[in-house]
Amino acid sequence: MEASYSRDRRGRDSWLGLSGRGIGLLAGVSGLGGAAYLLMTSVVPYVFSPTGTLSSENAPVFLVWSIALVALSIGAGYSAWHEMIWVVWGLAGVTSAITVFALFSFGGVVAPMAGLLLVAAILLSIERMFQST
Repeated sequence: MEASYSRDRRGRDSWLGLSGRGIGLLAGVSGLGGAAYLLMTSVVPYVFSPTGTLSSENAPVFLVWSIALVALSIGAGYSAWHEMIWVVWGLAGVTSAITVFALFSFGGVVAPMAGLLLVAAILLSIERMFQST
C-alpha cells in the first residue's frame, strides 16, 4: 500500500468517489444550514434585547459556535471534494465530539453534519483502498 496518493490516478468516474464527495458537500451544506439556524434562533432575537435574560446573555456564545460551524462546514466541503481523506476523518471526529458534548444544547444542529461526514469518510476510504490494489 502506497504512503502517498497520486492525484493523477484519482478516479473521478468511480461511484464511490463521486458519492463520497457528494455526501461530503452535503455535510458542508448541512453545517451551513445548522449555523444559520443557530443564528436565527439563538443570536438574532436577543441581539437587541433590552432585558438581561439568560438567553440574551448566551447569544455571544452561540454566535461563536455559529462562526465555528461555518468554518467547519467550509473545511468539510473542501476536503471532501478534494478527497483529503484524513482531513475528512478528522472533521468527522471533531463534529461527532461536538455533537456528544453539546447534545442538550446545540448538538442536534451539528449531528447531521457529523453523520454525513462519517459516511463520506467511509466511502472515500473504501474508494482509496480499491484504487491502491
